[in-house]
Amino acid sequence: MATKKTIEPATFGQPVTLAGCVSSEPNTWYTSDGIATTEFLIDVNAEEEYITEEYVITRGDVAEFVGRYITQGNFVRVEGQRFTGRLPACKGFSCRNCGIVADKVEILEEQNGNEESKD
Repeated sequence: MATKKTIEPATFGQPVTLAGCVSSEPNTWYTSDGIATTEFLIDVNAEEEYITEEYVITRGDVAEFVGRYITQGNFVRVEGQRFTGRLPACKGFSCRNCGIVADKVEILEEQNGNEESKD
């Protein structure tokens, strides 16, 4: 008899602040309750010998801001909490099993030199 594989819910860890270059176009969708959710990837340590790619997901007003104003190539600062496990409403990017749930995203540098933030 086969054993049923269960998906563990996400657990949240320490607060984190990272800065990096957005390496994928943000992907925005809306939950059945109408809440915006946006996910994207950032490259951290881009000037070092190695690059760490971080998965970032945002919800609500921050997700709307990211979906509208952030594009691939922007340099951003992200504040939030690390998570491990599967988030309930994940979609795209293969439902990553770890990353950052961001409650603040700030554009530090973009192509036209404007600076904005949303928290």
